[in-house]
Amino acid sequence: MDPQQGQGAPPLSGEVLPPPAPPYAPPTNPLAVASLITGIAAAATALFSWVCCGFFGGLPALVLGPIAAVCGHISLKQIGRAPGGGQGRGMAIAGLVTGYIGIALGLLIMLVCAALIVVMILSGEGDSYEEALADVRSATRFHIESFGPEVLDARGASPRATLDKPPRPNTL
Repeated sequence: MDPQQGQGAPPLSGEVLPPPAPPYAPPTNPLAVASLITGIAAAATALFSWVCCGFFGGLPALVLGPIAAVCGHISLKQIGRAPGGGQGRGMAIAGLVTGYIGIALGLLIMLVCAALIVVMILSGEGDSYEEALADVRSATRFHIESFGPEVLDARGASPRATLDKPPRPNTL
């Protein structure tokens, strides 16, 4: 080695060296992304779908929540085993948390609605399941009305028009 050149000095011949390669960043685990998306969807559907769906409002959260939890656990395991660590640990944890929140809220919504139906049937205020269900819908009407008249159900009808319909007669 020439004493005039330092170890990291460029060569004296005038040639230009290419820039150094960027440091390697491992890719984000796709299951971590899936866990985060399904976890947010589970929590959001649990919070907002019960307004129009009542008892069945917890079902989407009970479907999406376990998917988020399973994807989150698998991605955390994959990230831990990946050489270089892998990325997406924070997304996986956030997906786990929101998935479990969605499951808890979905169960809570279904239990509260079921308890309301049972209490209304047993209280003697309604003679049938249909009347008790109509009472539950009228009890939750203030949630629907708080969103305003522009909220439509899946058929495009106003929730008020849907709730104001008389219950169908029992055909059994």
